[in-house]
Amino acid sequence: MEIQLGPCSDYIVLNEASRNVQNKAKADGCDSGFAGEWYRFMEPAGTVMPTEAPPESHRCGTHAPMWMNGQHPTRADGAVSRKACAYWDGNTCTWSTTIHVLACPHGYFVYKLPKSPACSLVYCGSSVLSE
Repeated sequence: MEIQLGPCSDYIVLNEASRNVQNKAKADGCDSGFAGEWYRFMEPAGTVMPTEAPPESHRCGTHAPMWMNGQHPTRADGAVSRKACAYWDGNTCTWSTTIHVLACPHGYFVYKLPKSPACSLVYCGSSVLSE
């Protein structure tokens, strides 16, 4: 019998410091290798996806940083769909894709992230849960 683990215990950790929205170093990171698995942001990448557009391009180790357009769910909400947007050259949502977010026990979130819609786009992390 195969044991099925839920996304709150079976996820891939994203903990690269370059993913943090505070990272201003210019780089060309790309998440085109993602394939719709569940991911959890952990320090130093941050612990959540930002829910506000980054203040400028060239954050998170990429040209066009991706952020979540919408609030984080509660545990009662279950897994919810949100739009992830890529900020580029003053446009807060130049590229977008649908992601899923789930609130887990112990106060963290997991995100089902597809490959980025283009390069160079990276899913950002933040250390601040803004509501």
